[in-house]
Amino acid sequence: MFRLIVLLLARIAVRGWRPNQWPALARRLGRIALRARPKRTRAGCARLAAYGTRGRSVSPEQALLGITSTYLEESLLYAGLDRSPDFRPAIEMEGIDDVVADISSGRGVLLWTAPQIMLPLLVRLIGADAGWPLVHLRHWSHGGSGTRFGVRFINPFGMRVEDRYAEHIVISHAGPTAAVREVGRRLTRGAVVQFNGAALAGTPRRLRLFEGEMRLTVGAPRVALRNGAALFGVTASRERAGGGFRVRFERFLDAASPVRALDRDDPRIDACVERF
Repeated sequence: MFRLIVLLLARIAVRGWRPNQWPALARRLGRIALRARPKRTRAGCARLAAYGTRGRSVSPEQALLGITSTYLEESLLYAGLDRSPDFRPAIEMEGIDDVVADISSGRGVLLWTAPQIMLPLLVRLIGADAGWPLVHLRHWSHGGSGTRFGVRFINPFGMRVEDRYAEHIVISHAGPTAAVREVGRRLTRGAVVQFNGAALAGTPRRLRLFEGEMRLTVGAPRVALRNGAALFGVTASRERAGGGFRVRFERFLDAASPVRALDRDDPRIDACVERF
């Protein structure tokens, strides 16, 4: 129900608030959302507290508000793009020339996006504007609402927006095998494929994050090595409060000959994970 309310509010809000007002609006709505669900808020703060605050001055409450506000701003961005498909937030890019050079060479390129809110959508917009043959690996549930109602009625809204900017290969209920094979075929034909680092399919690696841990799928470096594709790690940051985004592309692997017999513990995979 919460996601449905957010979706409806976002569709209304984009008609009355300018894009540069969305961050402040999202933060205001975020405070309301956290107060309206005190039990969930306490649980979220407890989970964030488990990560520790090593070298940070942000409290769990502030961190949860930031996460909630960013999620709400993402909903505003989706609603804005649904209303005006040509709308674009301000995006600065770092390392994009290396990506363009590999695409121009005709070799496959795999973009491994960090599990950050809004980043996959920003990459879709970048690829669409640049004319890349972009293909995104999408989970059957879309990764949004996990309820039966949400998968059927809420998630298709985001999927409709995304389909305007990239082609999608879907990980089915049966697992990722067929989708990953199709990704390999696309890479050998020079496609640009976007993988999300979130653990939506496959066996994830558990990595230390401050005093806690995060889960990260390592399918991207495996697929890149097996198909001889270049691999780039993609992360995003906010330039300033209420400002645009900076999307950074960092080369992890050069395009090379395919590695058909890839060892599970290949050191190149571990090196990519560490850099990511």
